[in-house]
Amino acid sequence: MNDFEVSYMCFHGTVDVYAKKIQQNKKFEIVKRKDHWLGNGAYFFVNDSQAADWWAKQSVQKYSRHNSGKRKGTKKVLSCKVCVLKSLLLDLDTQADQCKFQNFKTDLEKKRISVILNKEKDEHVLTCLLLDLLVAMEEYKATKYTFTVNNYRIIDERYKLRVNGVQLCVFDQNVIDFESIREVSS
Repeated sequence: MNDFEVSYMCFHGTVDVYAKKIQQNKKFEIVKRKDHWLGNGAYFFVNDSQAADWWAKQSVQKYSRHNSGKRKGTKKVLSCKVCVLKSLLLDLDTQADQCKFQNFKTDLEKKRISVILNKEKDEHVLTCLLLDLLVAMEEYKATKYTFTVNNYRIIDERYKLRVNGVQLCVFDQNVIDFESIREVSS
């Protein structure tokens, strides 16, 4: 199968201070955590500025708590284009890439690395660890997955339509078109 480029319109919710740094430095500062859902990278909502706005509100609250109220941040949402070759994207919404992830986990278990993995009880920590390892070994530039948003009700039970949030985690920031970054009014 021929490789092809996949493009996304992405939205990143943050605090004004960080938004300014991102635009000036053309770089997202990554705060490493052991429980990121898709690994350690820059996170975006795909085609969903409203979800990014919600995240920006959460970020402002956290920023204000950590600054002891000295400076209250304001929420900002940035939009940008992200383009990545399909072969360098781990798209966990596809059967093929779900199999790659499962096969990677199975290979680790065969190599007795499962002893380490089985000690970890937190599913987010375990997933982050596995994805960070897989991304490093296979040189993926980004991961993508659609999460069900649990705080929304189904509008009509007959249709079973649920609100989902598509997230993209970028590891190699060269796939981000920094010239396309714009502040989105919220």
